[in-house]
Amino acid sequence: MSGGIRTWLDARPWIWSFGAALLVWLVTAFVVEGRGMLATLAVALQFATFYVVVGTGQMLVMGPAPGISIFRSRA
Repeated sequence: MSGGIRTWLDARPWIWSFGAALLVWLVTAFVVEGRGMLATLAVALQFATFYVVVGTGQMLVMGPAPGISIFRSRA
């Protein structure tokens, strides 16, 4: 890989998740021979809305905390 592409990919680590999701969707579409491709995408987007709500809630609860630890050492 050239330095420019490597630098671009290093600046965007999330791109691998998108690539893997696209690959899984394409493999699914290939296996089912194209039937239900849009339905699969619609269900994934419906689940994504709930994941965003849960992720935002976790961020709001854990983000402002100054280092909460579940396992406190007894020293």
